Amino acid sequence: QSLLPLLRAPQTKTGRAVISTVDRIHFSVRDERWRYLRYADGGEELYDLLADPNEWTNLAGKSEHAATRARLAAELPRDPVSPVAVAPRKKK
Repeated sequence: QSLLPLLRAPQTKTGRAVISTVDRIHFSVRDERWRYLRYADGGEELYDLLADPNEWTNLAGKSEHAATRARLAAELPRDPVSPVAVAPRKKK
């Protein structure tokens, strides 16, 4: 799916979660309100970005946020793949 429309209008709401990774073992997923992180050792963090934009209060262990944590965790890849090498474009 092309990212061009989002680059042209960054404030557009997509309703989709965004996933990032470090070394394919540590993951972060965020939506419009929440950010969830899972580390290779099983550690977790969950932040309410509306109430805590600086991510100071980790809510991952709070039972009242278990459904949000589970929803975001379900977005993470179950079997991360290695990045694909892309050949450089030839100049015209």
